[in-house]
Amino acid sequence: MLTRPLLVALITVALAEPPLEPDAPAGPDPTAIRQAEYIRLSDELARYFQRQTWAGAQRTFGELEALGVPLDFEDYLAGAHAARQLGEMNQVYDRLTQAARLQPDREVVDWLWSIDQSYGQVALRTEPARGNSLDVSAMPFAPDQRSCVETARGRVAETGAYVGLLPAGEYVFGEQAFTVAPGQVPVELTVAPTKGRKPRDR
Repeated sequence: MLTRPLLVALITVALAEPPLEPDAPAGPDPTAIRQAEYIRLSDELARYFQRQTWAGAQRTFGELEALGVPLDFEDYLAGAHAARQLGEMNQVYDRLTQAARLQPDREVVDWLWSIDQSYGQVALRTEPARGNSLDVSAMPFAPDQRSCVETARGRVAETGAYVGLLPAGEYVFGEQAFTVAPGQVPVELTVAPTKGRKPRDR
């Protein structure tokens, strides 16, 4: 049996203790949020692909990559088609390679083989860095190859550099002629700016 002084002491201690706070509700699960965003963007990419809205598909694929979640075969394939239409052949090859790792589809394997047989690697740089010129002796007939050349020329004109794939052919970078051939070692050139070119803004 509790004595009165002990009972009073217990009541005093109980009143002095702060009430227990209810558990705070759990915050949103970051993984679930990313997965939901992946589903939304993947559906958006598929719609752009079906409509052949290539700039939108390219932008959406970049957003998918930025999520940091695994992409599926159809995502990579749609991204490869978008990059091809915009002349980004380096991205085409990278995305097809990722797609083939997930599913060695005949279309993808044949497409990779075709690129290997039609393109070569280059690393073109201007020192000091400024816009330069890239000319081709004969523009390719294939639309994707033409787009690739135009993209490379635009990049060289803006930055003085281009690293990646170019269709087989004869080119002049600045004042330096070179040949791109499939299966050969990459062409690496560093040239001075073409006379009259202004230094590019940094």
